[in-house]
Amino acid sequence: MDIAAGFTELRLSLAEARSNLRSAKDAFEVAEAQAEQRAIDSGLAGGKNIEERQRNTLLALQQDSAYLAAQKALRGAEGNVDRLEALLEGARDARRIDEWRIRAQLVGALNRAGVASDSPDRAGDGAFDDTAQSVLDDAIVGAVALAADRGVIDEEWMPF
Repeated sequence: MDIAAGFTELRLSLAEARSNLRSAKDAFEVAEAQAEQRAIDSGLAGGKNIEERQRNTLLALQQDSAYLAAQKALRGAEGNVDRLEALLEGARDARRIDEWRIRAQLVGALNRAGVASDSPDRAGDGAFDDTAQSVLDDAIVGAVALAADRGVIDEEWMPF
């Protein structure tokens, strides 16, 4: 799988996971409201003040299997989104490392070709990549000419 396809697959998986997370949040909110109502109806959520009622409701929710199942599904969906976001960020980091490696190789090619930082811009637009490409093209033409002189390849062969 190429890099672009890998990023696309990760992004699609993340979008699906976020959709699943929204559904899990909706289901959890319903399960929570239903569990709280069951706790109130059964008298488990009672108390003489608001703090006591909140504490008793929380304890009652921890005994409700439907609430716990919805909570577990929500936590799983959150974890899946977190995992996919981490994978996407890792892929972005790897791509940035490759981009910097390529830049370092281009700088090396320019240095080996003797192109100083104050050299005239061969491409005429000030773009580093264009200058680097021009230097690399010259190097390829030189290598082909050398190979042709040595009889390694036919003179008519050109890579571009």
